[in-house]
Amino acid sequence: MTKTNRILVVDDTATNRLLVKSIAIELGIEFYEATNGKEAIDFLDTKNVDLILMDIEMPVMSGIETIEFIRSKFAYPNNETPIVVLTAHDKEEFAEMYQNLRYDGIVSKPYTIEKLKSVIVKTI
Repeated sequence: MTKTNRILVVDDTATNRLLVKSIAIELGIEFYEATNGKEAIDFLDTKNVDLILMDIEMPVMSGIETIEFIRSKFAYPNNETPIVVLTAHDKEEFAEMYQNLRYDGIVSKPYTIEKLKSVIVKTI
């Protein structure tokens, strides 16, 4: 029996979540979603995933706060789950501002389906 990969997208924009869902379905990946960091943390309290796609600017709990929480408060395997940041910030500027943040990749918005699919396949 082969393992099914699981992905969690954390984004307050429904269109972005729908885009990731369509890619996940195409790739045969189980898809989960959260609209803010608090929902993501509640989800990860009970489930493990193989990849987290994390928006940065969200209400309730930002992507930065959520990543810091995941890395510092969760036990293995969730504290080591690859996290790819989805942001409208400039990549280099973001990397400089958050050089101590433990994330595994960054995709700048607006992104194409091909770019997002490539990052998912490469990371998972």
